[in-house]
Amino acid sequence: NECTNCIAARLRWGSPDVTKLLADHGSFDLILAADIVYSDDVIVPLYSTLQQLLSHKENACFLMSHTERYSLIPESSKIDEHLEKLLRSASDFNFEHEELQYDQ
Repeated sequence: NECTNCIAARLRWGSPDVTKLLADHGSFDLILAADIVYSDDVIVPLYSTLQQLLSHKENACFLMSHTERYSLIPESSKIDEHLEKLLRSASDFNFEHEELQYDQ
């Protein structure tokens, strides 16, 4: 692969630095993320930030992975509720989600 314009950048969800990031690096085709949401408090700032970053290109995409690691945790029902809120909130920001199963 000859990707010549790939960057990695750190950004706090909901931060006003989104404007600076766009000014410094331009628009984004793809944002990849894994294991980034551990609290309900960051869901709205996450989607708000993603909406700002991806709104400049028609086919821009956000891919997020989540691995279920909590089957042995007694409070797993709370984690299930958190994940449901994360996915439900996606539609509030016009994001679609698709659940893919990984077979080992």
